[in-house]
Amino acid sequence: ASVSWVASDESFFPQPDWLNLFRVRAAWGASGRQPSSTAAIQTLSVDAIADPDDNIVSGVNLGASGNVDLKPEKSSEIETGFDADMFGGRVGLAFTWFRRTTTDIIVNEPLPPSLGPSSSRSQNLGKARTQGFELGIGATVLSTDQIQWDLNVSGSKLSSELLALGLVGVDFLGTTERHAPGFPLGSSFDYPVTWADANGDGLIAVSEVTVGAEREFIGPGLPQREFSLGTTLRFGDLFQVY
Repeated sequence: ASVSWVASDESFFPQPDWLNLFRVRAAWGASGRQPSSTAAIQTLSVDAIADPDDNIVSGVNLGASGNVDLKPEKSSEIETGFDADMFGGRVGLAFTWFRRTTTDIIVNEPLPPSLGPSSSRSQNLGKARTQGFELGIGATVLSTDQIQWDLNVSGSKLSSELLALGLVGVDFLGTTERHAPGFPLGSSFDYPVTWADANGDGLIAVSEVTVGAEREFIGPGLPQREFSLGTTLRFGDLFQVY
């Protein structure tokens, strides 16, 4: 569901010569994601084994380690922003702020090798929140009968946090890539390494390197800031370079 309002059409709105249109907008939406069709199925595989008398008999082994308690992932998002056209349509500006809340997040949970051939299984996590904003500016830098040059700049800032893991007796999932409360989903963790040239010989020896005892947060799994620059140069109706 979405709504927009062209505020610049109202009589009370300021009418500067450089502003052609100003519109505010807001939207809300919800969606879901189903697990794969076999994610909840637990199976056994047949193997040939030897009994204590060295006779070959049939046995069973653990196959797929499905999660029978797996549920669909659900998310809802709200966003708001504005659009502006300026200088006779030569410059356009768009800004959007958004916040998304997701529950029962479907992730791959690593499993110990001793459980059998399945190295991971699908698992639901409790709740996560992602929010940020996007800003885009487009401008016609040059416009003649034969040449038109357009320039587009956009950027975004993103922040996410796992609010609740939702697993009893578990502090986090994963090792170097973790899902941990208070951190972004899929964050990187590793042992901190420090060093110092204790003897002043200008070289770092093995004895001068210290590795931390516990893994520490290194960074999020997704980039928090993105930036893009694009340009299009058109030569009449013949061709264009992007």
